[in-house]
Amino acid sequence: MEPLRVSILARDPLTGEGIASYLRNSPVLRVLPPTARQDSDICVVIDGDVNSTTWRRLERAAEGMKNPGMRMVLIANTVSPHHLQRARRWGVACLVHRDSAVREHVVQAVFAAGSSIQQAPDATQSPGLIGPTQTPRTSAGLKAREVKVVRLLADGLSTAEVAQQLNFSERTIRNIISGLLTRLDLRNRTHAVAYALQHGVLG
Repeated sequence: MEPLRVSILARDPLTGEGIASYLRNSPVLRVLPPTARQDSDICVVIDGDVNSTTWRRLERAAEGMKNPGMRMVLIANTVSPHHLQRARRWGVACLVHRDSAVREHVVQAVFAAGSSIQQAPDATQSPGLIGPTQTPRTSAGLKAREVKVVRLLADGLSTAEVAQQLNFSERTIRNIISGLLTRLDLRNRTHAVAYALQHGVLG
C-alpha cells in the first residue's frame, strides 16, 4: 500500500513542525515538504479561531491540489454548527480541537480522513465530518482502538510493542487497557483477551 501523502498548513511554523513530528513516525504516512503540498492526499490545516481568513486558507489549499479526492483535517478551536457545511465544501473530513491535538488524536484523524478518500473518491461527494475523538463501540462494549490493543495483546505483544505498532505512547496504551478493565470489570489482560474471544471480537 502506498503511504498517504500528508501536507501541513500552519500559520506558525513551530506548530506545524510539531504536528508533522507526530506523523513522521508512521510507516504508512509520508509528510510532504511545503513545495510539494499540491500532491497531498491529506492536508492538515492548523488555525486558531475559525473565521473568514480560515475559509480563504482552506479554499486556496483546495484549489491548489492536484488530487481531486484530497481531504483535509482541520485543527482549530471550536467550529460552530453553521460552519460545518462550509467545512465540508472544502473537503474537511475531520475536526480536531486544538486542546485535544495530541499525537494519537491527530494520527487517528489523518487515518479517518484517508479512509474517507476510499469511501468517496468523487470530489463532488463530501463525507460527513468525523469527530476523531468519537469512538463507536462493538456489540461487546469495546471501543475500536481497544479492539486493536486487545488483538495485539492476544498476539503476545508487550505494552511497549503494542505502543510501537499503533504509534501511541506506552502511557496511552496502559490507560486504554486500564479503562477497558475497569469499565468491563475484567481482572487482567488475559481476562480481557478471553472476553474479546468469547464475544467474537477477535475472530
